[in-house]
Amino acid sequence: MPQPHTVTLTVSTELVEAFEAHAHLLAPATITGKAPGTDPYWCTYYLHHPSAPPGAARVCPIWQSTWQGSGESTVSLLYLEWYDQAGRPLPAPPAAPAPAAAHAPAH
Repeated sequence: MPQPHTVTLTVSTELVEAFEAHAHLLAPATITGKAPGTDPYWCTYYLHHPSAPPGAARVCPIWQSTWQGSGESTVSLLYLEWYDQAGRPLPAPPAAPAPAAAHAPAH
């Protein structure tokens, strides 16, 4: 059984490197583990998120990427979508963290 405030996040295997490079934007969440890779298309991470709403089992970060003329991009975490074990959406916690941004060279 997962610990309280532990949720899963599933990422396309094509985006694992990009996710890991920007995972710090999920703060105050921390990655606590990664499921063994049995699915060639998806990778599941375990996150501890202290402000996860009650009953949360999964989280889906909604990102925004803005490309600059200089070849760099700005990646921002817009918000988090929370789901229970059955996949039903949950309301966001009242004290959701402010969005963060990072700059990265374009690939």
